[in-house]
Amino acid sequence: MSAPFSTLAHTLRPMLAAYGMPLSLGHTHQLLAAACGYQSYAAWQKAKDEPDTFDPSMHWLVDRNQILSRARTLALTFDVDQFIRALDMASHELRGATVHASAATLHEQFVVEAQQAAEEDDAVGNQMADTNCYGPFEACLEATTVMPDALPSISEALRLEFAGQVQGDSDPERGFSGDSVNVTVEVRLIMRGRRLAGGMPVMRVLEAALDWSWAGSDEDDAPRLSFAEALAFELNITEEDAQALQDAQILPHETSSGDDVGVIIDLTHCARQDVARRVAMAHGGMQIVVLGGSFDYLQAEVD
Repeated sequence: MSAPFSTLAHTLRPMLAAYGMPLSLGHTHQLLAAACGYQSYAAWQKAKDEPDTFDPSMHWLVDRNQILSRARTLALTFDVDQFIRALDMASHELRGATVHASAATLHEQFVVEAQQAAEEDDAVGNQMADTNCYGPFEACLEATTVMPDALPSISEALRLEFAGQVQGDSDPERGFSGDSVNVTVEVRLIMRGRRLAGGMPVMRVLEAALDWSWAGSDEDDAPRLSFAEALAFELNITEEDAQALQDAQILPHETSSGDDVGVIIDLTHCARQDVARRVAMAHGGMQIVVLGGSFDYLQAEVD
């Protein structure tokens, strides 16, 4: 089901009256348009890309400042928090968009899904395999993004980011080698209106790196790897093959949105092309994108 703008206005009015805010239908239209980020109902009506129906897949980040501004110009005695609560109730009754009074409630909506994505991610599982833990693994993440005042344009992505750790129960029969992985998860929603985001959220693990803090309070105390060991770990190959590819180049990897995520292992110019081609076939090309956390723990070169 969904909630057309006009139906939402008619449903909202008696709820506002119950909060001691009786409004005319015209004023209700004006404030709903303000909640969508527009200065007036007329401006909302002229917006060609703005949806006129709110469906359950949408998340409505109401424009609190615009609501207050429009209420002042209309000389309304007004409690913005009660208005947003009534709007949430009306939209819920009509099975419309989920109303968010702040970025915090939007983050709360997706933190559980982000945690589930981290727990089920293959890269995280590979990292957890190097600890002495066994599953089921459990993620604990918190929001790290600050919602901008100006949201992305319609059809662009709204990006949420969560960071924390994935942990498991330690196996007492194995030597301790850490019990957690540091994880960053990105959630992307598509803007469907000026203040409406929706569609199927896209979850992506940006980082999965072993937490070495157990080895000492100083990062310099963390276990150190040879280049071949790091290469073997990142490419999931034998150390013998990694030894043959020690002339591989490590390049930065930039996403289409400009974010630096992971690194590229370039096998194009490796001397041992027989090994390089075999590894490239398993990974889909000579330039292989990996998270690259292992390269942060390389042993210092000895002259």
